[in-house]
Amino acid sequence: MQYINKVIAFILAAALLLPVLGSCAEKDAGVGGDSETTSDITETETADPRDIDDGLPDVQYDGATFTLFCREEAFEQYFSEQTGEVVDDAIYTRNLKVEEDFNVKLQKFTMNGTWANMAAYRKTISGAVLSGDQSFDLVEGDCAIADLLGNNYFCNWNEFEYFNPDQPWWAKASNKELNVGGKLEFIVGDYTLMLWEGLLVIYFNKQLAKDLPGIEDPYSLVTGNQWTIDKLAEISRNIAQDLNGDSEFDENDRYGLITTTGNCIDNFWISSDMPITVMDQDGFPMFNLPQQSERALAVAEKVYNLIKGPGVYAIDEGKVADTLQPMFMDGRGLFFTDFLKGAEVYRTMETDFGIIPYPKFDESQEKYETFSKTGYGTFAIPSVARDPEFSCIITVALNAESYKKVVPAYYEVALKTKYSRDNESQAMLDIIREGFDMDFSCVCLDNTSWFLLEMRYMIQGNSFDMASRIAKKEKTVSKLLEKLKSNIQKQMEQK
Repeated sequence: MQYINKVIAFILAAALLLPVLGSCAEKDAGVGGDSETTSDITETETADPRDIDDGLPDVQYDGATFTLFCREEAFEQYFSEQTGEVVDDAIYTRNLKVEEDFNVKLQKFTMNGTWANMAAYRKTISGAVLSGDQSFDLVEGDCAIADLLGNNYFCNWNEFEYFNPDQPWWAKASNKELNVGGKLEFIVGDYTLMLWEGLLVIYFNKQLAKDLPGIEDPYSLVTGNQWTIDKLAEISRNIAQDLNGDSEFDENDRYGLITTTGNCIDNFWISSDMPITVMDQDGFPMFNLPQQSERALAVAEKVYNLIKGPGVYAIDEGKVADTLQPMFMDGRGLFFTDFLKGAEVYRTMETDFGIIPYPKFDESQEKYETFSKTGYGTFAIPSVARDPEFSCIITVALNAESYKKVVPAYYEVALKTKYSRDNESQAMLDIIREGFDMDFSCVCLDNTSWFLLEMRYMIQGNSFDMASRIAKKEKTVSKLLEKLKSNIQKQMEQK
C-alpha cells in the first residue's frame, strides 16, 4: 500500500509520485540573452524541473492508429478542441503533442467498466486476448483488473527497452507492488488523473477549529509530528454536541469526525504503515499480518476504538453526497474523511476549510501515508498486440506528457489555486502526494481473498475480532498467493 513521488510537487524529491512527464518534442528550452551571463541567469530562472528526457526514439508511425480499450465512465476524454478549462486543455494539448511527435492518431474504444460490471469488463479483455484479437494496443481499467495477472494475457513491461520504472511519471509504489516475480503486467502512471483524485485525505472546518476551545491547530499537529489516531480521537470526543437537544446523536448534530465505513476505514492499514502483504525474497507477495499480528491487532484496535468512540459519526459510503458532505459544509463536523477530488465540491463553502493527511499510527511512524480509492486506472499491453513496442512507446509518451502538462494543471492550478484556500493546505497536498503508498492487497483483491476490507467489516459488525479474521483468512490468502507464484514462475521459465 503505497505510492508517490514528486509529481508536481507531490512527489518531488525523487521521482514524482506517479505517472507522467514530458514528451519528445520541445526538449530544448530556448533561452535568449546577449551574453553568456545573461543566458545562464535566464536558463536558471526558466528551467522546468519536469522537462525530463523521456528516453524515447525519434520514430514516426505514418498516421497509425493507437487504440485504447478503456472505461466509458472514468477515463479522461479525448477533447477535439480546447474548452477553456485548465485541465481539459492540458489533456487536449498532451494528446495533440503525442500525435504530432509520433505521427499517430489516438482513439479509444469504451465499455461500461463500473464495479458492478467488472466481471464482464475483465471477461471482454481476456476473451479478446484468448481469441487473438489485435484491435487494442493498450487496455485500461479499474486497478482491480490487475487480478487478471498470472494468466499470460499481457506483456511484461520489464522487457521493453523504452520502459524505465524509475522515471517520475510512473506510480512507483503501485508498479513496485505489481512487479510480481519480475513480471510487471500492469502499470500505473500519470496518463490518468484518477489516481490523484482518489487520494484519501482529511478536510477540516477552519472556523470550527478556531472557535471551539482547546482545539490545536491541525496544520501544526501535522508538521509537529503529533497528528496521530489517538490525537484525532482525543479532539473528536471533546467537541461532540447534541445541537437540536433531542438527546440522540444523528446527522443533525455536531461531531469531531464524520466518515464512512468503507474506503475511509480500509485506508487506515496504509496510513498506519501496516502492509497486508509484503514481497518475499523472490519478489512474490506473501500474507504479512500473521507474522506481524501484534502490530496488526494494535492498528485494528486503535481504529475500532476511534470509530466506535464518542464524537465520531460513521455511516455507509453511499451516504457521502447526500449526508456527509452537507454535514461538513454546514459545520456539523470538524474533521471529514474524503477523496481529494472532494475539494471541487467544498470550494462552494462559505466557511474556509483546510486539507491535511490521514493521521499516523503513532509519533514513531516515519511519514504520513495514504492510498487512492480503488478505481484508478492501470494499463496493460495485450500479449497478442500487433506491435508491442509501438504500444510501449506511445504509452510512455502519453504518461510523460501527462506528467509535464496534465498533472501540473490539475495539482498546481485547479487544486492548489482554484480549490485550496490557503498556503498551508497547498503544503499539505505535497505531503499527501509524497506519502502515496499501497501494497499488493490494495489492488489484487481476488488474489488476497479481499482481506483489505476486513477492518471495515469488523467495524460494521460492531465486534473487535481482528485476530479471528486474520486466522480465518490465513490459509486461503496463502493458498491464493502460492498459486499465483507458481503460475508466474512457470511463465517466466518458458521465456
